Amino acid sequence: MWDAKIFKTPKIITIEFKNPIERLRDPIPLPTSEPDDPQILWGVDTYILPEVSLNGSPNIPQIVYIACIFAGGINESSNTQHIWWKMIKNGEEISSGGFDVSAGYYWTLQAHFYDVKYGDTVALKMWATSGLVRWDYDAYAAWYSRPFPWPLGTSKVIHLRTLDIVRYPTLTQGNPEVYTLEWGYIRNNQTTYKERDNTTHVGEYFERWKDYVYVCWCGDRIWGNSAVRYVSSTYRPYYRRELLPTRYIIREAKIKV
Repeated sequence: MWDAKIFKTPKIITIEFKNPIERLRDPIPLPTSEPDDPQILWGVDTYILPEVSLNGSPNIPQIVYIACIFAGGINESSNTQHIWWKMIKNGEEISSGGFDVSAGYYWTLQAHFYDVKYGDTVALKMWATSGLVRWDYDAYAAWYSRPFPWPLGTSKVIHLRTLDIVRYPTLTQGNPEVYTLEWGYIRNNQTTYKERDNTTHVGEYFERWKDYVYVCWCGDRIWGNSAVRYVSSTYRPYYRRELLPTRYIIREAKIKV
């Protein structure tokens, strides 16, 4: 039993993820120069954003959303080719890069858009050194980072539990395979232990916190507003998946610590 003399009523954050949107199509040659328009464009809306609630209310003072576009295909030429990419948010370029793909190999691009809001648009342009580089797969998913039941700048002494950890997203079309399973970090900038205890297991903490309690890996801790690529002789999409808590129980202490 929790002592009501010590702790206030708990604040419970819950997260429910949406299934990724996937499309597998007939192979399309990538252009050999930058296209005027992106090949892939998505809107940020309730169909893709996770459902987040704070004690049953959709209004949570602090949370960040990451939208992710996956794209994949194959290099059907007999030589190594190069693919360029550009990430575009609300019509403005935010990141660009390129990578090589060996002859006969599949390729996957995983582009993370940090801090998206409802109504934003996210898009991806791709082109290559040969029209024999094809793309035939894309997917769209979204997850979260930096949750906190109080506004930024608020400091509280709390007891924190992270629960109900899931693996997200799960891609099913094409010939998918998980490259690696990433974890986020319990993060407290007010302690000397800024990053600890990855979310492969339930966590429990009692200390002073400020701003947020958790940082996801893909799209925040690393690759925020950037993309990562994978090549494989067998798999497409070949991608990183996150371990994410879907429930936080936060009890604020009444006593001064």
